[in-house]
Amino acid sequence: MPKTIAYRNVLAYIYRIDSVAGFTHCYFPTKQFDQVREHQGWLFGQKGDAYVAIYSLKPYHVVADGEYGGRELLCLDKQNIWLLEVGSAKEWGSFDSFTKSISEAPIELLGEDILYTSPSIGKVELGWERICTVKGRPVLEDDYPLVDNPYAFGEYGSGITKLNLSGIKKTLNFQF
Repeated sequence: MPKTIAYRNVLAYIYRIDSVAGFTHCYFPTKQFDQVREHQGWLFGQKGDAYVAIYSLKPYHVVADGEYGGRELLCLDKQNIWLLEVGSAKEWGSFDSFTKSISEAPIELLGEDILYTSPSIGKVELGWERICTVKGRPVLEDDYPLVDNPYAFGEYGSGITKLNLSGIKKTLNFQF
């Protein structure tokens, strides 16, 4: 399971896969966007007034064939950081403005860590071994549940999610 950091409109998945075989990937259905473009290491998508930017610390390619063709970005490295930032026409005006601002935002690489200066939320520090921060403040200091709401609960990394809907209780077991 990746270490997942979410703050406002920025999301990061930090992977460290210890198994012999492994890869990281990101769902990105290219044909469902009005526009898709790559610029300065970022992949951008625009659908109507909504924008998304995706960055991978390690090289990736768009899967071309098979079940996931045109829908998945694949990185064959087991240690990676996927960084996503979203925006809209209301915040950025044009897709060109969003693309320009994100692609010009500084990304500093420190080994397997990223220091990203988001144009919308400021300095973001991300890494597997470090406490991840936004503007110097911790985003994820303690372990939080993977899901915690009136209908579902699951501890991060447990592989177990308990569901409760109108008194009907079920357990999903994803342990392998």
